[in-house]
Amino acid sequence: MITKTYDLILWSCNHTSKFPRNHRFVLGERIERNLYNLLETLIAAEYLSERAAKSRSPSRAG
Repeated sequence: MITKTYDLILWSCNHTSKFPRNHRFVLGERIERNLYNLLETLIAAEYLSERAAKSRSPSRAG
């Protein structure tokens, strides 16, 4: 999911740069900012998921 979101960001950056000038800096920037926020949220969720899985696994102290 993270890789697909990153690919979407790259794709959108290429396409928003082709928006008409009056839309490029407002709409294009908003789209890109929201996609980066989505990517950041997905990365945080993945990190928390991995961390929770590690805390549930039995300790190997021995």
